[in-house]
Amino acid sequence: MELGRMTLRTQRNLDIAMHGEAFAAAKYKRFAAFARSNENKGLANLLTEVADESRIGHFAKEVQLAGLISDDFANLRDVIRDKQYHIERYAQFAAEAEQDGDLNAARLFKGLVADDKDQLQKLERALAEHRKHKP
Repeated sequence: MELGRMTLRTQRNLDIAMHGEAFAAAKYKRFAAFARSNENKGLANLLTEVADESRIGHFAKEVQLAGLISDDFANLRDVIRDKQYHIERYAQFAAEAEQDGDLNAARLFKGLVADDKDQLQKLERALAEHRKHKP
């Protein structure tokens, strides 16, 4: 196998690893915030350190290996695609939660749709601006 190319299984495993590290980092940051709100500064600092290692150390290396970071224009388009996907998914989740009678979850997902739509508008404006100034 050529250097720099990886098998489909390795690509899948790398994707799973990246999602796991990103989720872990976000979760640990929330745990740290909770500890900080309970005035447990030592635990909060430790959890923040572990979260940063997951996000900065592990995730960053995995993203680099996966070749996910490109130029600013491509990165912006990637974020826009992600936001569009999340809007569709969260709208689906909201509808399903309503059907199931899970009204708190439905409200949460609808709020996430609204947030992502706002972010998408900003991203699309940035993309249009970037296109105007790109040589």
